[in-house]
Amino acid sequence: MKKIVYLFISSVILIGCKIKDENVESETAQPQEKYGFKVTLNAISKTTDDFCLLYTEDGTINFGESVVWMPVPGKQEEQQVDFYFPKDVYPTQIRLDLGLKQTEKDTIYLKSIHFDYNGKKLDIVGQQLGLFFRADENHCKFDPTTGAVVPVVKNGKAEHPSIYPQETILGPALLKLGQQ
Repeated sequence: MKKIVYLFISSVILIGCKIKDENVESETAQPQEKYGFKVTLNAISKTTDDFCLLYTEDGTINFGESVVWMPVPGKQEEQQVDFYFPKDVYPTQIRLDLGLKQTEKDTIYLKSIHFDYNGKKLDIVGQQLGLFFRADENHCKFDPTTGAVVPVVKNGKAEHPSIYPQETILGPALLKLGQQ
């Protein structure tokens, strides 16, 4: 009798854990059906931080309150950071803000940026990043040959690195992606 009770309790616990794991996965997963536009950064950030993408939908670079945030764990190796936009949003310009907790010794390496809209893709890899993006020189330096983004230091404090679009190149590329 004890064996039957033990088996019953073990089965209930195992099944309950499996259901809980499936629910956790579905809560954290962000299926493409809910999001029309996705941006993926491949980057190295040794500091645990928060990255954000600011965007406009009118073709300008007047970035305001339209933002998508993502936490980024500090890692020595390259990692993928996915930004999902609400289904009704189609960005026409994008700015990358690469953290708030960087020090003057922290260098972020931006390796590639991938745009995905309803299965259509635009991949910007390696040195191409310099064609589509530029540093906000008041806040950082950006070397597209290595992908290094180094914060500018003012009064002994590192600025928050910002990468702006080359608006005459990125804007038309994003519009083309939406029309394919």
